[in-house]
Amino acid sequence: MTTTYNATATRDGRWWAVEIEGLPPNMVGVTQGRDLEEAKSMAREVVALLLDVPEDEIDIDLRVAGTEGLLDELAQARAAKEAAARAEQETLAKVAQNLTGQGITQRDAAQLLGLSPQRVAQLAPRRTDVAFPAGRVYVAKKVSAPKVSAKKGATTKKRRRAAS
Repeated sequence: MTTTYNATATRDGRWWAVEIEGLPPNMVGVTQGRDLEEAKSMAREVVALLLDVPEDEIDIDLRVAGTEGLLDELAQARAAKEAAARAEQETLAKVAQNLTGQGITQRDAAQLLGLSPQRVAQLAPRRTDVAFPAGRVYVAKKVSAPKVSAKKGATTKKRRRAAS
């Protein structure tokens, strides 16, 4: 089980100074790192040493002082982007199903939607329960079975090879 500790990093020259919150009252958790990755790693190490627990049981939620509003704005923009992408996919599927439901081929629907025919096939699979459109004649190609020779299981082609 991991325990998460909050830590705040503040830029101090070329270093990040890190203050760790949530430690017992008699302990002060302060460390530094050259970059945020090292600062987080050092904070994890300090907590593990102070509490005498393995480092893999410690997780650090590292925040950078002064960036809270900026990162919140970015998170909101990303959430809006994901919601828009979901809405686009739902609309795309609905339109693809509508087009193919009107008798437009998957290939033509793909061209109209700017997608590959394979993607349209995923969004609007062909229905097998639909009757053929009136006026079209579909002819199945006749396929003949291979001829079997007197030798059990041998086809004519195999028999010719065996005779040569």
